[in-house]
Amino acid sequence: MGRKLLSDIYDLGSMIAGTIQADMTFLRTNNLIQPITAANYEGKLYTYYEITFDLYIIIEGRTLRFEARSPQHRGEVEASTKFCIAAGFVPGTA
Repeated sequence: MGRKLLSDIYDLGSMIAGTIQADMTFLRTNNLIQPITAANYEGKLYTYYEITFDLYIIIEGRTLRFEARSPQHRGEVEASTKFCIAAGFVPGTA
C-alpha cells in the first residue's frame, strides 16, 4: 500500500472508509516507469516505483465514488470503488 504522508495529529476524528486497489504491474513490465533508488536517513538504500494518478471523488445521491485516473489518460478509469454515506444524513434527508 501507499505511504502515509500526514501525521496522526492531522487525522483526529478521521476513519478509513475504504481503499482503492489497482494493479499497475503493466507499467513496470512495459518499461513505462523506472525504479528509483534512494537512501533513507540511516544511509540504507531502497528502491521503489513512483506512480502519479488523479483521484476523482464523485457524489451520487448518498454514495461516494472514487476513481483513480492516469494523468496521461484522464478519460480512462484505472480503478474505482464506492461506498454508501447514507448513515451520515439525518433520517428523511432527500
